[in-house]
Amino acid sequence: MSQLQSSKQFLSSPKVNAIVAHQEYSGPLPQAEQFEHYEGVLVGSANRILTMAEKQADHRRKIEKVAIYCSNARSLLGLFGGLIIALVGLVGGAFLIYKGKSLEGLGAFVAVLVSLLVAYFKGLNRQEKDLGMKSGAMLGKSSGK
Repeated sequence: MSQLQSSKQFLSSPKVNAIVAHQEYSGPLPQAEQFEHYEGVLVGSANRILTMAEKQADHRRKIEKVAIYCSNARSLLGLFGGLIIALVGLVGGAFLIYKGKSLEGLGAFVAVLVSLLVAYFKGLNRQEKDLGMKSGAMLGKSSGK
């Protein structure tokens, strides 16, 4: 019987309404109210926070610049390496034809040309995929996803 009485007391007791507020923020710098609070606690701290964010942004830009430079250098090295291999194959095929081994020389020519075409079309396919991913990412960011 005591459970029934406690249930009746709970139901007949005055109701309590509560409002819960939640605020969330994400970013490299605090909100303006927080800047004021930091400045109030320690004079000059807002300037130190801004300087720290500026240094971090400069650091990130330098790293991105180096990464792009290295990527371009790798790309050029691959291009020149492929050119050298193709020229060696073509000159070797011409030499074989000159020495009377026309079947082997023609085979070398065809092998070099086929490998160049395969590399070219794979590169085109990769570029299309990369552009598709980048444009999809840009559309996703701009639509707020």
